[in-house]
Amino acid sequence: MQQIARSVALAFNNLPRPHRVMLGSLTVLTLAVAVWRPYVYHRDATPIVKTIELEQNEIRSLLPEASEPIDQAAQEDEAIPQDELDDKIAGEAGVHEYVVSTGDTLSSILNQYGIDMGDITQLAAADKELRNLKIGQQLSWTLTADGELQRLTWEVSRRETRTYDRTAANGFKMTSEMQQGEWVNNLLKGTVGGGFVASARNAGLTSAEVSAVIKAMQWQMDFRKLKKGDEFAGVNVSRNA
Repeated sequence: MQQIARSVALAFNNLPRPHRVMLGSLTVLTLAVAVWRPYVYHRDATPIVKTIELEQNEIRSLLPEASEPIDQAAQEDEAIPQDELDDKIAGEAGVHEYVVSTGDTLSSILNQYGIDMGDITQLAAADKELRNLKIGQQLSWTLTADGELQRLTWEVSRRETRTYDRTAANGFKMTSEMQQGEWVNNLLKGTVGGGFVASARNAGLTSAEVSAVIKAMQWQMDFRKLKKGDEFAGVNVSRNA
């Protein structure tokens, strides 16, 4: 061991001075790193629990602001006043009406109401133009007691209405009706004061026209949730013979 130490010392002394300085510095640095132990902070995982004693009257004073009974039922929706709208919707439960909007197709409209895809295919076969519905056109349909499609009505335009009736062979037969005369547009505006039905009548709509609006839009909006002060507008199309 002593011979090894002497050999190392002799070799070290024979090195040039810059090399000896560099080797000594590296040796000291290596020893410093090996000896140094950095302090790592470990968070104490033990929770700190403190007990605070309160008087009974202090507990009661905190309850209204800082606590809520866990068995408290959620508040019910604000009651919506009813008017003739409820009777009209109930009376027309067997007739479904829909106004075509952006992105609608015949299959997407009827599928969401549970119409069988086979019936939709038969309708498209009876009239290929049903595949090209336009925004604003109106569809209405009735179902059988078994929930099958019985009749579909398509208001193609102000002048033309097409009706598709189920046949004995489970297909559909199309009939077209053309309206004669001159059509006039009348813009009507109104503000909801109480129920929608009464407000629409005050704006100039007849009972039949109000019923038509409700049937056409009841599947896309809830008229009973209209609030006092809400404004509405529509175009009333009349035909002069």
